[in-house]
Amino acid sequence: MVMISGHGDLDTAVNTMRLGAFDYISKPPDLNRLLNTVRNALDRKELVVENKRLKKKVSKNNQMIGESAPIQHIKNIIEKVADTDARVLITGPNGTGKELVAHWLHEKSSRAKAPMIEVNCAAIPAELIESELFGHVKGSFTGANKDRAGKFEAANGGTIF
Repeated sequence: MVMISGHGDLDTAVNTMRLGAFDYISKPPDLNRLLNTVRNALDRKELVVENKRLKKKVSKNNQMIGESAPIQHIKNIIEKVADTDARVLITGPNGTGKELVAHWLHEKSSRAKAPMIEVNCAAIPAELIESELFGHVKGSFTGANKDRAGKFEAANGGTIF
């Protein structure tokens, strides 16, 4: 948020910044300053989003260890399908490494530079699943007070798991 006000005193500016505003500009605004402020705010937002995504990516340890025949078989399958546009269904009981396989597939694919979006469909209420996956526009239902991109849009060019 950038605050623009005709009552430009120091206390108001300090209070505005404390409450989370990116900048405080008094009227009449200098158009060059306003343009630079908006540009810097957008750059900062982009950096914050990228920083969160990279921290999430770095914090995960996605190494598949083991040299058994079944592990080698899985690694070979990953190598074969990772660089294709094929959809992959990963099945197995809890704790068998489905998420690990998904991360390996993503990291070995041509989509590795784009985000990998993880979705726990079981944790999303049935009435919200469509909005969560595909997004919504402001006013499309009660509580939709702003446009929101869905998981598929967020994963565009990347991987959704």
